Amino acid sequence: MPGVRGDGRPGGVTLATVRMEGRLGTTELVVALRLLRRGRVRELLRSLRRRRWWFARRLSRPVTLAAYRQCIDRYNAVQPNRQLLDEIRGYNHTMIEHLNAVRPVEGMVVLDLGASPHGYALERGVRHYIGVGLDIRGITHVVDDRGDSGMLPKDDATALRFPTAMFDVALSISCFEHVTDVDAVLAELARVLKPEGRALLTLEPVWSCSYGHHLHHFGDCAKLVPPWAHLTWAADEMRQSLQERWPGDAPLSLDAAVEWVYSGGALNRLTVRDFVERFQKCPLAIEWVVKSKENPVDLATVERVSRVTGMAVDELVTTGLSVLLKKAA
Repeated sequence: MPGVRGDGRPGGVTLATVRMEGRLGTTELVVALRLLRRGRVRELLRSLRRRRWWFARRLSRPVTLAAYRQCIDRYNAVQPNRQLLDEIRGYNHTMIEHLNAVRPVEGMVVLDLGASPHGYALERGVRHYIGVGLDIRGITHVVDDRGDSGMLPKDDATALRFPTAMFDVALSISCFEHVTDVDAVLAELARVLKPEGRALLTLEPVWSCSYGHHLHHFGDCAKLVPPWAHLTWAADEMRQSLQERWPGDAPLSLDAAVEWVYSGGALNRLTVRDFVERFQKCPLAIEWVVKSKENPVDLATVERVSRVTGMAVDELVTTGLSVLLKKAA
């Protein structure tokens, strides 16, 4: 699984099916957003064709932010994992606020790597927001009552189709745990950021924490897996230990769950230590790193897991990282 994946999207509000040939520069992007906001679709198409940039075979008018929020509300309301989606939505909103505190984003071009296809960060109305991911279908374009615009195009974070030094700030929310080639994504991030640009990355849960298997995406069946069992069990041990208790109405079969944990492409299985090493050697400088810790924990259990895996207790109880990176001037 190259690049970044998401976990679904609300129906409707598709602006286009994207196919870019060449790269769209910052000035052209802003012009495109303005043309779309004003409903001048034909003029935009002529402009893109003249420059050999081809957004779509079919282009519709932008949707208002209020309508887009209603679309997300309707989608979440009928999903079996509604509570999880609502939590993810709230977390996305919080991270946009944190990014704004780190570096005010008013008037800046913002990149969201591995953006939720649901548009949770986009609905905050960030001006000139571009969120990319592999599970995004087409381009979603949203405009609020202030005239601020945001887009969600499908793109691969290991080979972004944007020019060098395009974005003022970047954001990535709980995405790097799913990236296969972390080094390539960090290199692309460094390329597309402007000099002195910042990137705020959060990742949780990491593979080395008690629920790093990410089975919580599939509901209550995740509670059957003991803390850190994915680190101490082999695949056959998980299958054997859970086969009598795995619910028949679970969102995925036990075999699919075992594959998800141990061999599927949705997780990169990097530990906290692995991530810190990659951040340290990437082209961007680390301004700060904050660890999220699990509390409370069963000390006897975590010490036993430490002996079995050889990982330090601190690493095992670290559920995630928040990292602020900076590009040199």
